[in-house]
Amino acid sequence: AAFNWSDVAYAQRYRVEFADNPAFTGATAVEPMNNLLFYAFSSPGAWHWRVRVETACGTGAWSTVRSVDVSEEPSVPVALAPVDASAHCASNGVFIDWQDVPAADGYELEFAPTPDFPSPPIFRASMSNSDYGISGGNGGTFFWRTRSLNACSTSAWSTARSFFLYGAAPDVPRLVSPADQQLSFIREQAPIRFEWAPVKNAEFYEVLLGKDPGLTSHTVHRANSTHLWLNLTGHPLPSTYYWSVRAVNPCHSANNATKGGVTTRTSSAKTTTFPTKATVGTTSNVPTTVKNTA
Repeated sequence: AAFNWSDVAYAQRYRVEFADNPAFTGATAVEPMNNLLFYAFSSPGAWHWRVRVETACGTGAWSTVRSVDVSEEPSVPVALAPVDASAHCASNGVFIDWQDVPAADGYELEFAPTPDFPSPPIFRASMSNSDYGISGGNGGTFFWRTRSLNACSTSAWSTARSFFLYGAAPDVPRLVSPADQQLSFIREQAPIRFEWAPVKNAEFYEVLLGKDPGLTSHTVHRANSTHLWLNLTGHPLPSTYYWSVRAVNPCHSANNATKGGVTTRTSSAKTTTFPTKATVGTTSNVPTTVKNTA
């Protein structure tokens, strides 16, 4: 901090004392040659200071005592929640939390769509507490960081964290192959590739396979990407099969699917005829049937 006082004629030097008590017990003395002094305090808190002049004729009396409240520079906040790269439902909200900084008078919180935090940010807010709740909004990945501040300075930004929001139900997948009413010849034990277009807000997909257009009786096979190699183990051939795909995420109530507690969107069923019977067998890429409905 900078300290200044009125200049005194014929002064050879000044004596400035600093102490953490008004009696100046254990005071630290500095003797500048002019009436300006820059001094760094050893610790935060209430400090007292006074000054006197020294000339060739003697030493003057102490000035009136003044006090100054010294604040500690705030440290960088440490993020606590949510877990980095975690996924959340926008309808349930996300609780942002970080460690309290003792020297902070407040905090700034910032959100951005990318980790480099381009300007302007999606959102920036100032607050006195070390947590913040958000709810609703569009889905996607969001990055956040915070910094602490007081009357003296502002800390650096904390390490950025991210979270993913499921903002809406997934879209309906568009089936790609096999084509509708396609006649497919397969070799014994050969798997069939089912493929569909990716959709937003999907965490995984489920392939439904059955023998009636309404798929009232079907098997369900989970896929983490937009295709699935499926062996027709347990399905008699030759025969005509109907298949459909639904996109799933964990954030909403079911609508037209049989899997409870999740949102799914199911595409229209397609038919595929397999005239050559496949031999029942097992391969390393045969998925596990996760649900059967009768």
